[in-house]
Amino acid sequence: DRLSRLGLGQVATVSGRYYSMDRDTRWDRVKLSWDAMVHSRGRTARTAREAVERSYAEGVTDEFVVPTVILDAQGSPVGPVRNGDSAIFFNFRGDRARELTRAFNLDEFDGFDRGERPEVNFVCMMKYLDADVPVAFAAPEPQDGLAETLAEAGKTQLRLAETEKFAHVT
Repeated sequence: DRLSRLGLGQVATVSGRYYSMDRDTRWDRVKLSWDAMVHSRGRTARTAREAVERSYAEGVTDEFVVPTVILDAQGSPVGPVRNGDSAIFFNFRGDRARELTRAFNLDEFDGFDRGERPEVNFVCMMKYLDADVPVAFAAPEPQDGLAETLAEAGKTQLRLAETEKFAHVT
């Protein structure tokens, strides 16, 4: 509502990060989000507020909100992503941004059937993956971290992680 009053646009889809920002290549989840954003397919609501309130009423909180297409007063989708649209991925960390960044940008993509992929002016906040995608800010280089300090002291290290936290220990 506030975005419209300010003339800044409208929310076109709502989705929890479980779907839109999976970080372990669970493409079936990401596809549900993609289909809502790009093809206007999936659950619908009249407003973003309605989508979230319905989800909460069903006992489903923020992270797990099912991808929902927002409809205008005539019952049509507010706006699927189209050729020429711009997208700024505002995530600082890349682990939850990689899958959608791949889907929107890579010609060689086999995560799921995207259907017609819109040509989008896509910018990442940070470098999320090795691809030719514009990046707003260079990643800061951490210095004097625990692993580096232990290595310099000649100490042996063992680093373990599940696949979702792998990037944090390597």
